[in-house]
Amino acid sequence: MPCSEMDHDKDSVRAYPHRQHLCERVDRILAIVLHQPIPEQGAWLKQVVAGYFAYHAVPTNGRTLRTFRSGVEFLWMRSLRKRSQRDRTTWDKMKKLLEEWLPKPRVLHPWPSQRFAVKYPRWEPYAGIPAWFRSGLHAKRGVSWLARLWPLSV
Repeated sequence: MPCSEMDHDKDSVRAYPHRQHLCERVDRILAIVLHQPIPEQGAWLKQVVAGYFAYHAVPTNGRTLRTFRSGVEFLWMRSLRKRSQRDRTTWDKMKKLLEEWLPKPRVLHPWPSQRFAVKYPRWEPYAGIPAWFRSGLHAKRGVSWLARLWPLSV
């Protein structure tokens, strides 16, 4: 369903981070680990992307997840191309690395209405009524005005 047709109510969860900040950090760290073996870089990027998805993968946030992953793809490709002057890294080779190391973006968290759905209602017939009142102690304590507030025929 397109975003314009979606019913965004006040209870919808939104986690829209400023992806530029995280991409800048990924870029700085990729510059540090530039000459590490590709499997080590891939394993580290897999952790970074999976952690990002674990936090931000809420409904209505799929576009941000895809944008972040594509940003990481571009940064990793650029980092690999800087490793030598005669680079032969093509997007075909890069796609194989990305399929192997980076997780696909997908929504991991359910809608709040599903996540916080209660199977058993919390309503109790005597909720809020003190136990001493339910036991009949109100008559012994001389608190007859409470009987008018909380009738026991609930």
